[in-house]
Amino acid sequence: MSFAEACPWPLDDEMADGWFRGVPYPLGDMRPQGFLGRNFAHQFAAILQVDEDVTRWGEDDVLHALSVLGWDQPGDYILGEHALRRFLDEQQRVSYFLTDDAVDTEYPSRALQALNFGAADSSAAGEFPKFTARRLLNEQPTHVIVKFSGADGSPQEQRWSDLLVCEHLALTTIADTLQLSAAQSRIYQLAGRTFYEVDRFDRHGEFGRSGVCTWHELNAALLGLAGPWSDGAQALLKEGYISAETARQITLLEHFGRLIANTDMHDGNLAFLPGLTLTPAYDMLPMQYAPQRGVELVERKFTPALPVPREHGAWVQAAEAAVVFWHRAARDERISERFRSTCKANADHIEHLLVVQRG
Repeated sequence: MSFAEACPWPLDDEMADGWFRGVPYPLGDMRPQGFLGRNFAHQFAAILQVDEDVTRWGEDDVLHALSVLGWDQPGDYILGEHALRRFLDEQQRVSYFLTDDAVDTEYPSRALQALNFGAADSSAAGEFPKFTARRLLNEQPTHVIVKFSGADGSPQEQRWSDLLVCEHLALTTIADTLQLSAAQSRIYQLAGRTFYEVDRFDRHGEFGRSGVCTWHELNAALLGLAGPWSDGAQALLKEGYISAETARQITLLEHFGRLIANTDMHDGNLAFLPGLTLTPAYDMLPMQYAPQRGVELVERKFTPALPVPREHGAWVQAAEAAVVFWHRAARDERISERFRSTCKANADHIEHLLVVQRG
């Protein structure tokens, strides 16, 4: 890679000279993945002459696909002139932003399109069915990702609906109780589905794009650690890549996630902005209660780990916020009665643990 300007991401000596062992890691999050990535591959594999299974793509396949069709990937990079022209053409073709009144009809329609035909507007990672949209919120153009539940009314789909509402409540609690940055989100219940709409923090205004890099890409390129987010935070702090405040925020988010039964805090669900400050929190929900294999509800006991002495202060702060979250979920009538009772029991359990921890 030949740098025309200073790279906003950390580089070791070999990378600083332009040498990378594969797709340069600041571009790694652009590769198609998750629900939208699979739809992308299904729809365009024949055109790109690549395997329809995106997990079997080699590095050259990824770079080729991005250079042709990678105009709306996560982050601010566009790879190659052809993709750039697609981006510019799209600004002319799709100039409108959906108003609140249009959501009632547009979102159910787009959900069906995403499920039946594969909506390849973007390749944000993740496994919930989803699509991207442009919204007019508070009279401001806003880019959003929309996750949605099924519409068959089954207990399994009701649980997915419950979890989407919980994700919205978790981000609200991170912002107003933990006092950390969290993505802005909203819930709509339309045509038998629950829609979770969350603002993209890598987009701003009509055309603006902002850089983002997940811990997954940073870790693989620079450190190669296996372990929780807090271990990564300490390693980044030791190397001088992040501040002590950023390390504290990461540790607090990790404790909060554990205390709301989030069993899906993988390295792709923590991300950084240029300068290695944290992005707003995202993908924070009680995935312990997700239907097993997508369809089967299994009763699971909530047993959050207690802190060792060095974790005590952050754990107590996170636990207090988790109690707020579980009580909010227990009172929210958009959540099923069955799951609200689980939320109430979890709130009581953490309150008991807090009493014990405070002595």
